[in-house]
Amino acid sequence: SIAQGKKLFGELQTQQANILIVDEESQDYGLYERFRKFNAPEGLPIWWLSRLRHKITFESYVESIISRCIAHDIGLVMFDSLTRMHESEENSSREMAKVMDAFKRITDNGIAVLILHHNNKYGNSSPENAVRGSSEIFAAPDSHIAMSRVSSSDSIEVKQTKNRFKKPHKPFKIRL
Repeated sequence: SIAQGKKLFGELQTQQANILIVDEESQDYGLYERFRKFNAPEGLPIWWLSRLRHKITFESYVESIISRCIAHDIGLVMFDSLTRMHESEENSSREMAKVMDAFKRITDNGIAVLILHHNNKYGNSSPENAVRGSSEIFAAPDSHIAMSRVSSSDSIEVKQTKNRFKKPHKPFKIRL
């Protein structure tokens, strides 16, 4: 949706941008299949790095991401998933602040960052309280969107639980 400048899920307004996906969980083929499943048009301005095992806390890696973004006029970098992007203790605020600061170095260059992160597995806590690891993981981003399966259905609830700059978007449901 962002690569095309279309509304995300038909609900959230986007601004067209070239995209870099840094995916440490899937392989190239898995990413290709994901695009195919969602009927993504050929030739979208999307680049990806897959399973390079680099860590966001490596200074040279952050610089290489920024350089790649500038070279390809990339406006958004998506990281999948947070746990694969660092070697820090996820429950330590001090360590996770360093990780989040590395992501902020990218945003300091006018490049948006989207970080995928998994919720904890404990019961039915609210989405903002279900973020796995240190509270720094929820505190640092400007915006947080939680997605959770609606029990016994094929729907997913999308809820923006945080937005530093304006009132969060009202929750909505999607079907995949």
